[in-house]
Amino acid sequence: HDRFTRKTVGNPIYAGDFLKNYANPELAEFVDLDNLKIGPTHYLTQDLRESVSDIAFCTQLIDNESDHEIIIVVEHKSTFTQFAGLQAVFGAIASSFMGWVRANYAENYKPSIPLACVMYNGNENINEDIFLQEVFGIIPPKLRQFVPQCKIFLVNLQRFDYGKLPGNLSSQVIAESLKRGCDETFGNNLGNILHKIKIANLVRQQKWDLVENVARYCSWRSNLSSKQLVEIITTVFNNKEDQEMVMTLQKGIIREGYDLGIAEGKMLGKTEGVAEGELKARINDTLDILWNRFGNVPQYLVDALHERTDTIAMRSLIITAATCKTLDEFESEL
Repeated sequence: HDRFTRKTVGNPIYAGDFLKNYANPELAEFVDLDNLKIGPTHYLTQDLRESVSDIAFCTQLIDNESDHEIIIVVEHKSTFTQFAGLQAVFGAIASSFMGWVRANYAENYKPSIPLACVMYNGNENINEDIFLQEVFGIIPPKLRQFVPQCKIFLVNLQRFDYGKLPGNLSSQVIAESLKRGCDETFGNNLGNILHKIKIANLVRQQKWDLVENVARYCSWRSNLSSKQLVEIITTVFNNKEDQEMVMTLQKGIIREGYDLGIAEGKMLGKTEGVAEGELKARINDTLDILWNRFGNVPQYLVDALHERTDTIAMRSLIITAATCKTLDEFESEL
């Protein structure tokens, strides 16, 4: 979930319209969301940056006369806890104050205004109003004045219906993907989501970046195989000029799935998991060699390789793929 969120909502190309339509309307009323820039989370150490916030943007108030820079930190959650708001607030403050001070060491600087936003795409109902002091439980009245208080902007995708998603087509694609990523309906609706990308007002590279992110997210959050996934993409993007992009995407999805198989096998400590992951990796290496040498590889050859079960035999097939003169020669060895 986090990876897809960073790749989409974390991109200023999509973020402005998305936040306008899915966050609290007051955010769009006062903050310039049309000119977002990537925020200063990189001022912190790598480990702290990764744990503090998912996404950060810099912008200005719409009233430019006030000359205030705004830091918006977006913390994504698919499972909501009472500490989500605290995490977002800490990230906003750290990005706004600590990042600036460490970079400038100025005594007369004007600190940025930190705004904390929590984006939630889980299935449980949550309170729309999140205030920081509520995280700490009961606070004696006289002590409240010493405890920080702020309201967190909430993007709660559960309050939006599939048939009435607001925003431009890119925002609708992101919102629908995040919602379907939690309710197990992603695979059955991937074609409709991709069609929205196809007709969206995006340049070619932006369009395919979004297709890739949606496809990778769907491959993780649905039961679709790599073959089924590519078939759906090919059905939607069926022009000749799209075929090269589909093939490149297919390689990436297959590679990622096999690498994940090895990683999961090692994490679980299961010999069979590692062996299966290694087999899939060798199959993928063989396909990579064939694609690089001969271009398009017939689907029946791809399917035949996927049916292999002998890891040792796949080693010799990798050598064959690298040395054969034609695909027919490789097929005869297969």
